[in-house]
Amino acid sequence: MDQDTQDMIEALKYFSAERTKRLQTQLTKTANAIEKDGLSFELCKLLSDEEKATLSRAANILRSIKGRVEHAKELKQRQEAREQAAWEARQRVIQERCNALFPDPQNHDDCRTLLLWRLSCGQCWRGYFGESNYYPEIKYVQRRLAEWDERRWRDDNTGNHVIAVAREWRRDLIDTLKDMILWWPQDDAAKAPVDDLKETFQEQWVPMIESRYADLLKRFDAEMAMIGNEKVTRLR
Repeated sequence: MDQDTQDMIEALKYFSAERTKRLQTQLTKTANAIEKDGLSFELCKLLSDEEKATLSRAANILRSIKGRVEHAKELKQRQEAREQAAWEARQRVIQERCNALFPDPQNHDDCRTLLLWRLSCGQCWRGYFGESNYYPEIKYVQRRLAEWDERRWRDDNTGNHVIAVAREWRRDLIDTLKDMILWWPQDDAAKAPVDDLKETFQEQWVPMIESRYADLLKRFDAEMAMIGNEKVTRLR
């Protein structure tokens, strides 16, 4: 990279490739306007030789600057493409890790685990990853249990409804964790402490949640028993 290009890159360091492209276009239009309008046949009759030479030099200078801006734009486009590819790769790694941490629920045990995670978010996740304002847990879960109780008397699809709700919990959990890891200070998303989080959940949070919300979990287990595991089928 020559010095002129380096200087242009530095001058436009806060410009995106798209904004740099707009600048390039504007410079081209301005140079064309000088030659087409400023040096038009009608106006040239009114200009001295020195004035015409000045306008011509101005157009040439603008085209020279435009060339350097165009080169800077191409470099920015390549850099942004690399950064976008890296960002997408990072997102894929994070999605895979979140999917592994929160498997798709298929049965009572899966739904119960997601319920424990859901309750843990409101009670324990705060302080581990910072403030957590997304989970008014206890009332939310109580409302869901009431819905399941009502549905059982209306139709035979309560099992599927439970799976659907558990998947809703799973989506919430994954979205929250993904947002946190995406902005994790480490460059490698695979090094973000998801495994540490799982260990903390199993060893510390689950015992606390099962003790604090024993009645709620008993009701959940009773609801699931009444539904019957054979009715908790995959939601289609």
